Amino acid sequence: MIKVFIKFLILTSVCYSCIATAITGTSDQVRRAEKIEEQSQEVATYYLYTNQRISISTSEKGLKDSLEKLKQNINGLFVGSDPEQKALVEFMSFTFDELDATIKQPYSLENASFIIDYCESLLEAAEYIKDLHHSQNPSDELLMLIKTQEMEYLIVRANRYYIAFRAGIKDVNAKKQMQDTIDAFDERLSTVNQYTGYEDTQKENLQTVNRYWSRVKNLYLGIEKNSLPRVVLASTEYLLKSIDVLVDYHFAASDKTEKKLGG
Repeated sequence: MIKVFIKFLILTSVCYSCIATAITGTSDQVRRAEKIEEQSQEVATYYLYTNQRISISTSEKGLKDSLEKLKQNINGLFVGSDPEQKALVEFMSFTFDELDATIKQPYSLENASFIIDYCESLLEAAEYIKDLHHSQNPSDELLMLIKTQEMEYLIVRANRYYIAFRAGIKDVNAKKQMQDTIDAFDERLSTVNQYTGYEDTQKENLQTVNRYWSRVKNLYLGIEKNSLPRVVLASTEYLLKSIDVLVDYHFAASDKTEKKLGG
């Protein structure tokens, strides 16, 4: 089944230049693509937490909410007249249906692996759409929106690697993948720290992210040593709340910039 998805992606990537001219470079579309990245990882993460019976109320609610939001954002992607562009969005809808159906099946390590594969396919497709926006000379605010949303996606991805390893899906590259994810988060946080436009609320939340991140990132890096899934989940949730304040600020700022340019 996954091979069919890969072939589907290859077909949709044949006419990159055609799609690039069809997708509009709006902050709304960028945000949807970024959210799909994040929510694809959330679905896999909460699915594993739920079926490992860890923080069950939080996990079940997180799975339900992230699945609903993932579907909404896929349905909200811009669809023009270009057939390749339509095919890409249709692929994402098809993959979501397969994901949803597998979640409803009895839990097994095989089904958990399928869930991760489906979510990775959605992640790849969302990254492709986001990259198209990068070629449209985005504003500084839109770039900051991208950076902060990538921070959200990366911290959720780190959580996903952690719980997958604890659940028995032990990729031999898990430690390196986790290190790469942490390094990517550090790089984006460094860029955000250089931004000078924040008001008091955003500054406070950025300070919270810096302070808390410096204390907890070793929990993620301890993927092969420690077993603290509840602590890792709570830490992820706490960081996401603070980062989301920054995301909302840049979404509003980039939207204002686009309206000025359009007007």
